Amino acid sequence: MLRTSWLLAICSIVTISTVHANPSTLPSDPYVNSQHYHQQINTTAAWQEIRENTDITIAILDTGVDVDHPDLKANLVQGYNLVQPDKPPHDDHGHGTATAGILGAVGDNGIGVTGVLWNAKMMPIKILDNKGGGDAGRVAKGIRLAVDKGAKIILLSLGDPIYSTEMEKAIQYAEDKGVLLIAATGNDSSTVSYPAAFPTVLSVSAVDAYNIPLSYANRGPEVDVVAPGHHIYSTAKDGKYAYVSGTSMAAPQVAGMAALLLKKAPSLTPLEVRMIIRASTEGVDTKGWNPNTGYGLVNVQKALSLVDSDPIDLYEPNQTIEQVASLPFVGQTQALIGKTDPVDWYQIELPYQGKFQLQTRSLTGKENVLQIEIYNGEKKKVSSGLNRWEGTLKGGTYHFRVMDTGETPSFPYHIDTSFSVGADPYEDNDTKAKASKVPISQQQLIRGTFHKRADVDWFVADYLWPGKLEVEVKTDTIRMDSVLTIEQVGKTIEKVDHGSVSNGQSERWSKTVDPGKFYFALQEYYGNAVNGQYELQIRYETSDTSAFRDIQDHWARTSIEDLVSRKMIQGYPDYTFRPNHNITRAGAAAVLQNVLQLPTSRATSTYQDLKKDHWVYSAIASLGERGIFKGVASERIFPDQPLTRAELAVLLYQARYGTEQPEQIKSKQEFTDVLRGHWAYPYIMKMAELQHIQGFQDGSFQPERQTTRAEFAVLVRNMWYPAQ
Repeated sequence: MLRTSWLLAICSIVTISTVHANPSTLPSDPYVNSQHYHQQINTTAAWQEIRENTDITIAILDTGVDVDHPDLKANLVQGYNLVQPDKPPHDDHGHGTATAGILGAVGDNGIGVTGVLWNAKMMPIKILDNKGGGDAGRVAKGIRLAVDKGAKIILLSLGDPIYSTEMEKAIQYAEDKGVLLIAATGNDSSTVSYPAAFPTVLSVSAVDAYNIPLSYANRGPEVDVVAPGHHIYSTAKDGKYAYVSGTSMAAPQVAGMAALLLKKAPSLTPLEVRMIIRASTEGVDTKGWNPNTGYGLVNVQKALSLVDSDPIDLYEPNQTIEQVASLPFVGQTQALIGKTDPVDWYQIELPYQGKFQLQTRSLTGKENVLQIEIYNGEKKKVSSGLNRWEGTLKGGTYHFRVMDTGETPSFPYHIDTSFSVGADPYEDNDTKAKASKVPISQQQLIRGTFHKRADVDWFVADYLWPGKLEVEVKTDTIRMDSVLTIEQVGKTIEKVDHGSVSNGQSERWSKTVDPGKFYFALQEYYGNAVNGQYELQIRYETSDTSAFRDIQDHWARTSIEDLVSRKMIQGYPDYTFRPNHNITRAGAAAVLQNVLQLPTSRATSTYQDLKKDHWVYSAIASLGERGIFKGVASERIFPDQPLTRAELAVLLYQARYGTEQPEQIKSKQEFTDVLRGHWAYPYIMKMAELQHIQGFQDGSFQPERQTTRAEFAVLVRNMWYPAQ
C-alpha cells in the first residue's frame, strides 16, 4: 500500500486559440476570451440574468488559495488552515488558486479572468499540503468545519480511491444540514474517487472543448455530469494566470452554477439542486445517463430556466420497456409518476453478482404505494415488491418497472439504488483452517471478492517438487488495496504490499521454493468491502523433470521422463502425464514435429476439420508437406480422434524411414488379424521385423485398438533415442 496524493488536477501551461463570445454579455476582464468554457456551458447567456451570489458562502477545500491575488481577494472571506492551523490558508501548490479562479474570480474588474460568479463569498480551507497530499481524516474535518462555519456549498476538487467511514459520516452531516457537496471524479482513467463516489455528492467529470470525454477522467456509476476540463484558463499563485486541465477544473464550474441557482431560489435543497443540474444537461455521447458522461454537459442558462418550471422528470418518455431509461446501479434521483403516467421503466447494468436494492418513496408526504417489478436480460419477470426491492442478482442487464397503484395525480418520487458485491465461490475461507484448496497446476487463476468488512480469503496448495513459484494479484478497481501474505508451513511468512494507484494496486511475488505446503492470504488493506474483483494468479514451474504424479510406478516411466526432458512431449498443467489415456492424432503430430525438428509450415490445410486456430495446425501442415501425415478421408483428418495401432505403425515408419512403402519384408511373422490385403499390412510387418512393435499372446495385432500415451512415448524413444 503506497499512499498517493489527494490532488487530482493534471496541470499544464500551454497556449490555445481563444474563443470569442458576444461582447454584450462579457465583462471587461481582458482574458475572458481565453475562457472558452463560459460559452460551452452557457455561462455567458446566464449572466444576463444572474452573475453573482454573495448571500451564501462557498467553501473550497483544497491546497489553499492565493489570498492576495488581485483577481480573487475581493471575493474571499476568512479561511482556515488545517495543515498548519497557526497560519493563513495560503496556497503553496497552486491547485486551489486555479479552482477558486474558475469559480469566483472577480468579474468586470478590468483585470485577468472572470469566474462563473462575478461576486462571491469564497471560504478557502487548506486541507492539502504543498505536494497535494492529505488524508481522509483531514478531509472529513474540513467538511465539518465548512458546515459549521455556514457554508452552503462545498467544493472538493480532490479525491482518493479508498473508501473512508469517517469521510462518509462527514458527508452525511453536510447533507443533513442542507449543504451541497460538489466533487471531481478524478484523473486516473479508473473508477470514480471518493468523495465524488458518495451518492449525495454531485460528481463531476470532464470533457474537452469539443465535448469529447477526457481520456484520463475517471468514470463509473457515480458520474452525474460533465463540464469542460481541458486547457482551462484561470488564476495561478503569486498573482499569475495559467492554463490548467483535469476534472478538478470542471467541478468549480458546477459549483458556481449551483450558487447561481441558489441565488434565484434560496430555498432549494441539495437534492433539488442536483436534480436541476442533471435535468438541464445536454447529451454528449448518448441520450440519457451513461457511466462516461453521466447525464451530460451542464448548461447554466437552461438550469436557471428550470427553477420556476413544473417538477422535473429526467427519464421521460419511459412508459414502455422499449423506452427504458438507464439508471446508475448506485445513486439517488427522482422522477414523476401518477394517474396519467402510471408506469416508468428503468434499466441497470450490474458488473458482478451481488445484492442490489431499489427503493422508492413519495416526495409528497403521503403514503403513495409504488409496485416494483424486476425483469432479467431476456425480459422475463424475476420478482416484485412494494416501494422496495432487494435481492441477489447475477451480473448483467436488468429492467425495473415502477407502477403507481393508486389514483393520485402526477407526483414526484425518490429513487435510491445501491449495490454490494457478492461472496466469491471460494467462501467460506476466512481462516487458515478453512483455506480453499488450490489445484496443483502450472497456472491457476482465482477470481475473488472482498464482499464484507475485514474479509480475509485463504487458499492452500501442496507443491511436491522444488521449483519456481510466482504469485500475482490484480484488481479491476483502484479502490481495492489488496495485501498478499504467503506462508510456507514451517519455514517463512512474507507479506507483499506494494500496490498503488500508479500500478493499478497490483502485487507481485516470485521465489524459487522447496517442496511443501503453502498458504496464500488476501485481504483489503483498510478492511473495506469493495465493489470490485481481484485476480489471484499462481504460476508454478517445477525444476524436476520427473514431477508427474501418476507415473512413479508406471512401466513406461523411463521413456516418458526421457522424452519430457528433451522437450519432445508434455504433460498436463496439474502435473499428471495420464499415461493410460489415448493419444490423439493431433497429439502424435505435435510430438513428431518436435522429434523431427520441423519448422513452422506456411502451407494451407485443405482439411475441413482443421482450422487455422487449431493448436496442432502447424504440426500437421509441416508433416503433410513431407507426405508423412494424411487424412483419414480426402477432406477430413480427424485431429482429435485417437490414434489406432495401425495408424501408429504407418506414421512412425514414415517419420523414421521415409514415405516409400516398404517392399522387402523378411519377417515370417504373421498376425491373425492383419492379412495381406490390409491397408497398413506392409508397414505393420516391417515395423515388426525391425522389432519396434509386437503383437499379443493370442497372435493378434489388434490394428484398430487405440494407442495410449505411454505406448507412443516408448516407441518414439526406442526409435529415435535408444538407450545406450
